[in-house]
Amino acid sequence: MHILDFPQELIHKILFHMVISRGVTRAMRLRLVCKLFRDSLRAALFETRLLDEFEHLSLYSGGRNEEFMSDWYIREHHGLEEFWHAYISYRVRNENNPKVGRLLEIRQVAEAYCTRTAAANLDSTIDSLCWMTLERAARWPTVPRMWTLDIEKNGRIAENGVITDLGLNLLSVAAYLGNLPLAKELLEEGHCPADTNELFDTPLQLAAWSRNAEISQLFQERTGKTSITGAAMSGDVEMLRLAILPPLASRFGQHRLRRVPGWTPPR
Repeated sequence: MHILDFPQELIHKILFHMVISRGVTRAMRLRLVCKLFRDSLRAALFETRLLDEFEHLSLYSGGRNEEFMSDWYIREHHGLEEFWHAYISYRVRNENNPKVGRLLEIRQVAEAYCTRTAAANLDSTIDSLCWMTLERAARWPTVPRMWTLDIEKNGRIAENGVITDLGLNLLSVAAYLGNLPLAKELLEEGHCPADTNELFDTPLQLAAWSRNAEISQLFQERTGKTSITGAAMSGDVEMLRLAILPPLASRFGQHRLRRVPGWTPPR
């Protein structure tokens, strides 16, 4: 019997053990063997969890990626983002151990969001949250500590040592997905849009990056400067103008802003 005629379950097991023995880099070459291997390799690779400890960023110092302009969204896309997003989504959906990074926390945030937003779909919410997490993690080496946090950071400390703040995380999700009613509720509960517990970027930055103007303006009334960074990352000049002008206008007045090059009064 030819190997290509084996049942899919057996092919999966064969590839699983081949990945374990070869490692991530050499295992990826198995995709070139045949179409069956190409289509089946990802599931086997994900199940090994070898990617948890695979460092794909070569230029970093002290855990921080130092690649030039790494924070700005001008990177070329060759499918790497989609691959890592698929892996993180797989891990979030299947992880049950709260001591393994913050994967379970991401799923809990998605479940809490769906509970507070009846129309939300859990699968699509998890996918969105994984994109949020990946965008932040892209600026750090992809190793297990990417999902952990210094226990001296602000926020509550869970029993397993991971700092969690469900309300703040929900505010980040609301900002990213454009849920204005939920954002208002969470602000009334006392959550700060300029804060972060390192799982997601600040709600202020996420609102500007995702071009949710109403939420961005709402957050600007509270505090923070990271909306300017988020607006610049979005590449939207009008969003950047919105992020910059209100703080300047409230601090200096429009009559002084007329001397700022390129500034025109709001219409």
